[in-house]
Amino acid sequence: MKIFNRNLTILLLSLMPFISMAQHTDHCDSMTPFGKPIVVSIEPITRLCRGLYLVEHSPSRKTAYWSAEYLTRSASLATAVRVNAFKADPDLPKPEAATPSDYNKSGYDQGHLAPVGDMHSDSIAMLESFYLSNMVPQNPTNNRNGWSHLEYYTRGLAIKNDSVYVITGPVYNCAPCKTIGRSKVAVPTHLYKVVYVPSRKVTISFMVPNIPFTKSQVSQFITTREVIEQATGIKFFPTLDVQLDEMTALL
Repeated sequence: MKIFNRNLTILLLSLMPFISMAQHTDHCDSMTPFGKPIVVSIEPITRLCRGLYLVEHSPSRKTAYWSAEYLTRSASLATAVRVNAFKADPDLPKPEAATPSDYNKSGYDQGHLAPVGDMHSDSIAMLESFYLSNMVPQNPTNNRNGWSHLEYYTRGLAIKNDSVYVITGPVYNCAPCKTIGRSKVAVPTHLYKVVYVPSRKVTISFMVPNIPFTKSQVSQFITTREVIEQATGIKFFPTLDVQLDEMTALL
């Protein structure tokens, strides 16, 4: 059985460039029903539509501006064996794409924006989540401890409230910013997560520094969308009529 699973994984990985290129993009509009986040940028932005998430990618930073998901209760409850398959995004030109070697011995994790834990309902989507266009250089303790709990908490919101819309991304409060690897992948100073709960018509937002933090510290990083918008220059949920921030009641 282990040999079969390994062979299946190798087969899926070999097909990934063809699967992703053939991906219809219409369904990605449903991940941003209140309008996709508005990025003010002078550089070209690449839109990458995947099975369960959508990103807009920065060719200069080699990371995404944001990643959007529509996370449902059923997807949050799904379970599957995680398959680590980090790779350069096959839909990006090589000069714009981060590679696994950029992260080797860098001191940073390949930190998911749209987390692999949200992809257990779809084996192809799980593999797509390992494209490095969906990654940022992330402090290892941050990624594996406090941030991991925040991802778990977000799935809990989806389970409790039927579904949530999630936007996740990096903040670069630096000039110049630190980079890693030959591709010069930019290291964010902070990471953010903005969650809209449609059943309650509220949002809850977090911005955490890219340093170690623990599960018990998550509540310290609750903020507002406006603060994150100012830090990133990105407008979230631009056509949403009800835009209330619920600071603590969702914890």
